[in-house]
Amino acid sequence: MKSVGITSKLVVVLISLHLLMSAVHSSAPVSATGVTTSVQINDKSSDDWALTMGKSVSLAPSSLKDFSEMVVKQLSEQQVFSSWNHSELQYFPLGPGTHSWLVTVSRDEKELGYLILTAKNTNTQEYILSEYGTSPSSPYDLTALHHTLAELDIISPSSTSPTSIVPLYAPLLPLWKVSFGHQETLYLNALTMDVLAWDESHWKKLNPQTAELSDTLFSSKGDSFTSSQVISSKGQKDPYDNLMWITSTPLSVSSDLDVESYINKHNSLIFTSPNHNDDVGGPFAISGYQKWYSTQEGTHSVVYAGTGLTGHRYVPLSILLNKGIFHAFPLVSK
Repeated sequence: MKSVGITSKLVVVLISLHLLMSAVHSSAPVSATGVTTSVQINDKSSDDWALTMGKSVSLAPSSLKDFSEMVVKQLSEQQVFSSWNHSELQYFPLGPGTHSWLVTVSRDEKELGYLILTAKNTNTQEYILSEYGTSPSSPYDLTALHHTLAELDIISPSSTSPTSIVPLYAPLLPLWKVSFGHQETLYLNALTMDVLAWDESHWKKLNPQTAELSDTLFSSKGDSFTSSQVISSKGQKDPYDNLMWITSTPLSVSSDLDVESYINKHNSLIFTSPNHNDDVGGPFAISGYQKWYSTQEGTHSVVYAGTGLTGHRYVPLSILLNKGIFHAFPLVSK
């Protein structure tokens, strides 16, 4: 990749934010009844993160912090997330109208993973777990954004510097919104760094769909939940390795149990949302799942699907069932 000599405000912001996100500014460990996991909280970086939005932000609400700590404690008891013990949490608000927060999990200056929490509604401080995962599945990588803009020749000594960079979130889709004054707005998938052929009206149609999360997931004000061990297959994880699945008949999958049964018997499967893949980050593989159980008897479990090239990004299976269809991976000839 070519070197870009640039002293624009954008690069200063990106580099400083990247350093701030990875640096450890430890505060006193959080104490809570029944919590054995040591979690440290950092509020200062949320103010620095506000530079991307060009305005100041408030500190993370206490209810969001409490919920984050509970989720991290539960996950750290499972093998896949065992490194999350004695971790530090940092809070970064996502863009206007999304009512969501990115929570990064790190220890000894090493990023371990993330949570994305979304307000159930705008009138209360009740939050739901929109998605979570381990590195390198974490979204909103500022260094990757910088590299992508440089490779696209969007930032260079002769180009116009962006006037704002906003992290956004819609169900299943972390986003970057990069604006250039009144001229152009660029939307990028904040996981894959793919440029999306969107305009402002497309985002405005997509943003209200965040409400879809509220009726399907457990929340910070609901019953206590416990997490199960991750069920993970060793099947294929890249739908682009063999595109013959596109011509195949979709699987008859309509419930959590259908997906679980398929993974248990046949390894991984492919999720796709025809004509709307850009809106949900598809297509991608589903190669595992994790269940969350309420401590109250008689309630249903909540299932998160393990997705992506590593299988360690977990998103609500109920949203996948609502937004797309599923295909089997093509058989690999021996």
